Amino acid sequence: MKKSEKTFDCIAYKRAAQLQIYEEIKEMSRQEEMAYFHNKAETGSLRDWWLRQKSHEAHVCSCAENGTLPGKVDISIEKGKTHAEIK
Repeated sequence: MKKSEKTFDCIAYKRAAQLQIYEEIKEMSRQEEMAYFHNKAETGSLRDWWLRQKSHEAHVCSCAENGTLPGKVDISIEKGKTHAEIK
């Protein structure tokens, strides 16, 4: 089998991206770094995923504050029938 020519160097790309981020954040405080990464997450290519995660997290926190999270869930399977009970 003939070895194909490499057209993309993943490791070099990753290192270049890391170096660029390092240069942008090296003088920042921890709070500034957190704001930087949150901003990148909210405006970058994973924006939709990030916003869904934040929405889900807010919902779970809201349910926990209201005491509406389910407690223990018991599941039993009997002859092909499934039963779940939230306690």
